[in-house]
Amino acid sequence: MAALAAVTRLCDAGDEIICGDDIYGGMHRLLSRIVKRYGIKVHFVDLGDADAVAAVLNENTRIVHCESPSNPLMRITDLRRLSAQLKAFSSRIVLSVDSTMMSPYWMQPLRLGADIVVHSATKFLLGHSDTMAGFVCTSSPELSSAIAFVQNAEGTACSPFDCWLILRGLKTLCIRQDRAEENARKVVAFLTNHPIVREVYYASYCPPDASGKRLQDQRIHLSQARTGGAVLSFTTGSVRLSRKICDAVHLFKITVSFGSCNSLIEMPCVLSHASIPAEMRSLPEDLLRLSIGIEHYEDLIADLEQAFRAALPGGAPSQRKSP
Repeated sequence: MAALAAVTRLCDAGDEIICGDDIYGGMHRLLSRIVKRYGIKVHFVDLGDADAVAAVLNENTRIVHCESPSNPLMRITDLRRLSAQLKAFSSRIVLSVDSTMMSPYWMQPLRLGADIVVHSATKFLLGHSDTMAGFVCTSSPELSSAIAFVQNAEGTACSPFDCWLILRGLKTLCIRQDRAEENARKVVAFLTNHPIVREVYYASYCPPDASGKRLQDQRIHLSQARTGGAVLSFTTGSVRLSRKICDAVHLFKITVSFGSCNSLIEMPCVLSHASIPAEMRSLPEDLLRLSIGIEHYEDLIADLEQAFRAALPGGAPSQRKSP
């Protein structure tokens, strides 16, 4: 959050921020409850819709912030198109991309027109869920100096030991992400063929009969990223059923984080996005988000299978095992 907050410090009172309407709950809370206190106006729109962006662009726009894929609905923004639209309107506007879902191994937004890229190092870069840190990356010396000043003035730089832990994690980044992505594809294949699952959201997945925006999003994503990643979401059609599944898994740990060696599960409306008022949330209440780790994929699928059985009416009760 310190990294995201540092980016917002580029704004002065009277400036405006345009942000995607499907974003990390902590960023939504920062923009809607903190940043607005400083006289900065915030618009939440679908950044994949050029007309929606054009409708709120104005001379006061300073930052456009997006996630692609978004968290947790895996919505895709065409970063090249968005960057071109913003630069054509004003060279003053900064395009900020939170690329935590992909990490630099799977996508490099600076090459796609972004001015700033933010990563939560707590996730894939670290990989072991044992520290909290963030990165702000830019190819602009001016923006780099501005962010560095904020870091120094507000004391948000990482400690030496945190940096050491991140460097340790980076040594295995490629190995971990390759395994996690391979597992994720197999879990997606399992979910799409299971009758309990209504809809699957995964950046590189498109239903066989899909057309229109879903198909277009898949093509856009694969043109700007190497893979679909290791995070996915799905719905069941029932909040009660989703809660039961969450409670019944054994290998998946219930937590708001993602990008760990361990596989994780959560209900965004209850955990990571609970701070967003219900009327402002664009995600289904029954949505479950999975972060796939590096365990054996057959064990993960077996765990989901037994959780599905336990969650159905008449299913055998399943007690979560102590870690």
